[in-house]
Amino acid sequence: MNQFELEPDIKKVTNDQLIADLIHVASQLNSNSLTLKEYRKHGKFKSTIFHYRFHGWSNALMKAGLKNGHSRSKIIIDDAGLIADLKKVALILKTNSITQDEYNQHGKFHCATLQARFGSWLKAKDLAGLKRREHPSISDEEYFKNMEEVWIKLGRQPHFSDMKEPISKYSGSGYYHNFGGWRIALERFVEYVNKEETSAVAIEPLFTAKLSPTREIKESVARRENRNPANEKISKNRNTKSTKIPLLEHKTKRAVSDRIRYKVMRRDGFKCQICGQNWSQDNILEIDHIIPWSKHGETVDNNLRTLCSSCNRGKGNLE
Repeated sequence: MNQFELEPDIKKVTNDQLIADLIHVASQLNSNSLTLKEYRKHGKFKSTIFHYRFHGWSNALMKAGLKNGHSRSKIIIDDAGLIADLKKVALILKTNSITQDEYNQHGKFHCATLQARFGSWLKAKDLAGLKRREHPSISDEEYFKNMEEVWIKLGRQPHFSDMKEPISKYSGSGYYHNFGGWRIALERFVEYVNKEETSAVAIEPLFTAKLSPTREIKESVARRENRNPANEKISKNRNTKSTKIPLLEHKTKRAVSDRIRYKVMRRDGFKCQICGQNWSQDNILEIDHIIPWSKHGETVDNNLRTLCSSCNRGKGNLE
């Protein structure tokens, strides 16, 4: 079965590759200058990596021999001014913890400026008196479940910038703070999803035979007295037909675990196996038992497939 796999780690991309992509985008635009907005639209990498690698967008352009598309004087601001702006955004949003995306949207500067000035985004938040984690009460399982939903909606590995409403309940910063880094969060998720099921499976009979109340009482008393009711005076019933009903038992649980659900959807390309539709808000992807559970179909990979909600409802209990 296919395993979830991560895209190449951005940390392994060299500076030369980054500069080459800047030059490539500029040549595509037939220009010797480039703005952040233009690069975000046409470039291969996230624009923030240029701030980290080259300590600013202008420095990256200089390395590439390009001009900044927006010629403006260099902004000079002291530490207190940066922290004041961070606090101002928190007041505007009425929150005690802001994400990098939120600051980039509402702040005067870029989060990379604060990271470069104070050493990290967390340190900047500490100095502003803001909480480090956005959702300290959220468990790893809840983060993984949300990651599952986003991955299925996109049909690919989510990027940090994808983790925002309405597609995601939690921001990329939430994952960053909870797991100690975005890449670490992805690695932990992949490990969780691809982990083999090792827990014992409870046997779930489709139906069971129920003893009569009188017989249940007699057997209960006999067990307490360490007696076998079969050895007592029941010879007169030996010719009576047995009332025991054969049990039809399942080897697996009916419910599909998160891990199996991911693996099956990944195998099926996150598409309905009948109509070929991808996930949408009006047509959710579901896991279907090919041989229905009620007809003794098991919850195993080769008996599961991905269907959209419309096709699954139309199929009903048919094979």
